[in-house]
Amino acid sequence: MKITSKYILLFAGMLSTFIILSACTSSADSGTTAATATPSPWVGSTWQLADMNRSEPIAGTEPVMVVASETYLAGYTGCNLFNSSYILQGDQISLSVFQSSTITCDDPLKVQEDALLLILDSASNFKVEGDTLFLTNPDGERTATYERISPFPVTGTSWTLNSYNDGAGALVPALADSNITLQLEEGGQLSGFAGCNEYNAAYEFDARTISIGPIASTMMACNEPAGVMEQEAAYLQALENSQLYTNLGIALGFQTDNNTPTANYFRADE
Repeated sequence: MKITSKYILLFAGMLSTFIILSACTSSADSGTTAATATPSPWVGSTWQLADMNRSEPIAGTEPVMVVASETYLAGYTGCNLFNSSYILQGDQISLSVFQSSTITCDDPLKVQEDALLLILDSASNFKVEGDTLFLTNPDGERTATYERISPFPVTGTSWTLNSYNDGAGALVPALADSNITLQLEEGGQLSGFAGCNEYNAAYEFDARTISIGPIASTMMACNEPAGVMEQEAAYLQALENSQLYTNLGIALGFQTDNNTPTANYFRADE
């Protein structure tokens, strides 16, 4: 199943991070034993919503979730991004869903989002059959079915900033019309536009960790939009502080080593 992007950038003020369901073996972090039927690889897998409560999601919204680690998970509802911790034991799952985005959705999207977050928050059972994931609540009345997909690659993809850590502990949306971008190239170089200045840096990454910097930039001064220079300084510092990343396909999130979000992006239209 293929992710498209035509609907995504309508939600330029959203935040990001991810859903984690589990690993195939015992998790030292959670102290629980994962289901032996869980396929490998599990951590790093990406899933797109096929139906919820036996109805298809709104066309073009493409809700997804990603297994980022043995204890951490993130997703996209079609309107907002969210993250969750989880505990898995046998075929039982317990999610602690935290909605981190702040976009106000139109009524149909809000209804879909509320229903999906309720399903995830109340999920107790999970089952994987091939490339299909089933989630249900205890009485089986609230259900979600996901299909495994391949995300867009992190490198060679153009990303547009959605939100960033302001340095005071808050994850804030990017200023309207500041058009902050990021592109990670093969060979360990990244570049982008920070709202006023162009920037670049070396980076290294593996399956989950990333190291960025030091970041170099041009030395222009800008007055518009208001606050753009303060945003640029905070954004570049947040980017350089990143130690982890999560690829949602439609979105890319950076975090510190304790999963505190530093910067979140949506895939730019092509």
